[in-house]
Amino acid sequence: MKKTVSFKTASRLKDAGFPQPDFQFGQLWMTNDERHFAFVGTAQMELFKQHYAGSIIFLPTATDILAQLGDNYNLTICSQFFRVEQMKADEYFVINYWQSDNPAEAAALAWLAALHDG
Repeated sequence: MKKTVSFKTASRLKDAGFPQPDFQFGQLWMTNDERHFAFVGTAQMELFKQHYAGSIIFLPTATDILAQLGDNYNLTICSQFFRVEQMKADEYFVINYWQSDNPAEAAALAWLAALHDG
């Protein structure tokens, strides 16, 4: 199973404008009160969407977030943590990085920083 961001980080991302995509197989969604969750592709997801429509939040993986960041960001493994590196355009030169023991959390930190830099 791929790691997703925490609910708290997912809320920060959503509030900052991170896209809440169309439902795709394997995604994890959670209610705003953190009490219920479902994976897209499971039987419970259809009931979940109907019952909690409008009050659910997407918990993205590092892959989901990196797709939004673009080509100048890489995910690497350093010792016991994951690091998202921002590269200088057209060069292999790290100009910034964010790290966490969860790759999705490292990517979220990079996305939130890019939002303020952009």
